[in-house]
Amino acid sequence: AFYINAYNILCAEHVCRTIRSGGGLPASVKDCVPEGSKQKEIWDVPAGAVAGQTLSLNEIEHGVIRTRWDEPRVHACVNCASRSCPDLLGQAYRGDDRLDYQLTAQFKLWLRDETKGLTLDDAKKPMLSRIFLWYAGDFESRGGSPQYAARYAPPGAAKDALATTSPSYFAYDWSLNTQ
Repeated sequence: AFYINAYNILCAEHVCRTIRSGGGLPASVKDCVPEGSKQKEIWDVPAGAVAGQTLSLNEIEHGVIRTRWDEPRVHACVNCASRSCPDLLGQAYRGDDRLDYQLTAQFKLWLRDETKGLTLDDAKKPMLSRIFLWYAGDFESRGGSPQYAARYAPPGAAKDALATTSPSYFAYDWSLNTQ
């Protein structure tokens, strides 16, 4: 919970820092690399101090969260400030007995969003977030991305289609989510 919150806060801070520096509202979080930075990607720019260590977003997500915790629902909770990213939870993640509930609720909320979670395409084929493709390995031990998504998907044709048809994936919209 601590590192999920840190990632989300520090990603938003990259955007805020860009605005404060006079750069205006960036079109994408990917446009928030500070001028003169040694890093070319925002994910590798030092984001802030977390538990006494200065970490980048990549170090938080891939070096801590995904390596220390085998939990695919985290992909619905780590928010990169992009329109295609799962929605940001309106409260802090808790390390107590609420965390499991929060992870499940966010995962279900994400899959209910037909613009970026799960829907049927024009050919009635299931379409999932590209995150399921990019992080397919995180779902492998749980039957694979489509099967895992089906467990949390809302009832309906898209959920049913996941059981029998390989999904296609949404194009990822990196535009800044200003909502």
